Amino acid sequence: MTYVGKLPGAESAQQVQIIASMIERAQAGKSVVRLKGDDPLVFRRSGEEALALAVADVPFEVVLGIKSAIAASAYAGIPLTDSAPLRCHRIYWHTEEPDMQAKDLMTVPAITINAEATIEDAARLLLERNLSCLPVVDDQGRLVGMLTHSDFGLHHKFMPLAGNLYTLMDSWANPDQLEEVSREVKSKKVRDVMKQPVTTVQEDAPIAEMARLMATKDIHRFPVMCDDELVGIVTRHDLLKLLVN
Repeated sequence: MTYVGKLPGAESAQQVQIIASMIERAQAGKSVVRLKGDDPLVFRRSGEEALALAVADVPFEVVLGIKSAIAASAYAGIPLTDSAPLRCHRIYWHTEEPDMQAKDLMTVPAITINAEATIEDAARLLLERNLSCLPVVDDQGRLVGMLTHSDFGLHHKFMPLAGNLYTLMDSWANPDQLEEVSREVKSKKVRDVMKQPVTTVQEDAPIAEMARLMATKDIHRFPVMCDDELVGIVTRHDLLKLLVN
């Protein structure tokens, strides 16, 4: 017996493979029984198989079954042909889809930067790759922090008696002297300005839960892990894939 059924999220035999197997075994002198649930001529591609068998000159017989919708109504004692109690009969077809996970949506590979690199190196990588963030790793490739494009902007701070102040990469800055301050901070190490700790998810994390955390915790991105190994990244931008896939 060979199972050729189809289950959501699982690998299954292609229709052309099923037909080829039926013809091959029949031409080898075997009696082939193609078992199907429900009525074999409803949503079961039996017409394609019958046509292929006829073209291959393989004799066949179709044994009709009873549709589950009819069997269910009969079990409930509802006559489908009696117009008095029943004016309409509808059949709904539904297939359960598996929940999408982080690995289905993540961008791979995740472009990273070493913690010992400079701010200038990080800025250049963000520009060249058109990225919004860089996971930061140590010399062993372990995730240790995160650097985002918003970290490169001026950050406002208000201090009593001092008024409005600004910082750039953890250095005090004056908007009128932005170029000068930028030249001073670009040699800083990434490890000195990266954000810690980093919120991560495992590759089998449900997309629905990630979207909920993004909305409630104001999280913009998730590094995706396979145990302790960084394997990809999901950002809010990646959620756009749900609209086009």
